[in-house]
Amino acid sequence: MTQATDTFLETLSDLIAIPSCSDAAGGNEAAVQAYVADQFRSAGARVRTFDATEIDGFLDHPLCYGPDRNYRDRPTVIAEVGPADKPALLVLAHSDTVSMNNNPALWTITEPFVPLIKDNRLYGRGANDDKWGVACLIHILRALQADGVPLRKRLVFASTVDEENGVGNGVLLLHLADLGAEAALYLDGGDHELLIGNLGGSTMELHPPARTDHEALVALESHFVDACNRISAERRPLFSGPWQDNEAADRSVTPRLMEEGYIALYFYTLPDEDGAAFEQQLEGMARDILGNQADQFRMSTHTPWFEPTLLDPGHPLVNLVAGAYAAVRNEPAKVTTVSKQDAFVFRRYGLPTVAYGPGPTRGHGAYHQPDEAIDIDDAMAGFQVAHRAVLDWLGKD
Repeated sequence: MTQATDTFLETLSDLIAIPSCSDAAGGNEAAVQAYVADQFRSAGARVRTFDATEIDGFLDHPLCYGPDRNYRDRPTVIAEVGPADKPALLVLAHSDTVSMNNNPALWTITEPFVPLIKDNRLYGRGANDDKWGVACLIHILRALQADGVPLRKRLVFASTVDEENGVGNGVLLLHLADLGAEAALYLDGGDHELLIGNLGGSTMELHPPARTDHEALVALESHFVDACNRISAERRPLFSGPWQDNEAADRSVTPRLMEEGYIALYFYTLPDEDGAAFEQQLEGMARDILGNQADQFRMSTHTPWFEPTLLDPGHPLVNLVAGAYAAVRNEPAKVTTVSKQDAFVFRRYGLPTVAYGPGPTRGHGAYHQPDEAIDIDDAMAGFQVAHRAVLDWLGKD
């Protein structure tokens, strides 16, 4: 491995080793964000941090998810370089990881927060989602400092919080902080795809009465699987154009029996679709399946919902990132959409945003799963794409 690869992996390993899980109650991103702030300062950036409670309008914003959740000691970290009065490109990644599947007994290669390199892969929670993205922020800054790149424009780097359980909270905080960016490159994605849009939707929870045995819930889940598969098949023709290859196109409603003992229905909506009517359809389906038990189940849907958004595939930002990808990878970029992503907040308010990441979204090592990992060659190629996109943006008039 080259020295550049070694130092990148060292930073990524440092980040993995600092637990920063978020969950329904809050998160513990403080320690990792302190590390990030120190790294930003050492790269010569102007650094500031803020908690959610310091941003006017956040807690009572209609897109704020869980205003009563714990936001103490969960700072967003901002680093800026370049002339303060010039247009800015915002480059961001999220510092938190999922809290699910962190039982060491589920991991076969290493423990969640003990980074390990094996067979050209770096294993550990967040290796893929999204400590890779945070490591890229640090190393792009370092590269700009080391190379003495003249900055005729401004760059803003942001390490966010509360992505995994906050719907759009992390990005909403950046929007409300009014960073003055004209475009955003979000280093959170997978499979080297350029993501220019996302579906909407939410999660419906079906909580059974107390003392419902597990076998009964397993049987119910099988009925929900059959019904959701039928609805997904009926809706498949709706997914056309930029949504044709969306990961949720074949499963726009997915049931899951949760460890906590309830059934969750993950559902996705398209632009111009009547989301309330679709929610009612799902409630009707659930009542049909539950039959006489329906009134004993507590049904609720998470709010706020993710909102469907789409950036014009011909937008200059898409062309810029696709050009950087082609220059690094020697192949055309796949420009597509994703199921749900907090980038919808930026696009909703008019900030062009492209998301990108190299990690696997399926199979062994996929994000959110035990043995989460990233291939070292993919990690470095992804960093090179992001770095090249930043340099190309700096060079454009």
